[in-house]
Amino acid sequence: MLQPQISPSHSKRAAALERIRIELIQRRDAIRSAMRGNSEPLGQLIVARGDCADIAAEAISGTLSSHLVAAEAEQLNAIEDALTRLGLGEFGDCADCNLPIPLERLRALPQATLCIECQLKSEKLGS
Repeated sequence: MLQPQISPSHSKRAAALERIRIELIQRRDAIRSAMRGNSEPLGQLIVARGDCADIAAEAISGTLSSHLVAAEAEQLNAIEDALTRLGLGEFGDCADCNLPIPLERLRALPQATLCIECQLKSEKLGS
């Protein structure tokens, strides 16, 4: 029985996508770890003691922490979506035009769902 021929460019892309998958898992695990470490202060009320400067500093710190956790949660969701697309064999193709997203873009932004051209079109429509 003949084996289907896999082009060298296809196997290089597959290897690059596998490296990106590993990087996504590492990022996901790092964010989860950071969120576990940061979740306790977010669940507690700020107990303000001292002068107005202390109260303001604590309020700013709490706000900054919640913004950081929100950003981490957003990135975590994007990574989980990318890993799901990898598992389904849909990762690396543009969600609009279905062409392969260039590896350079995926390396820089592994959770990208659009190629650069479609991303630019989307941003123009959204403006």
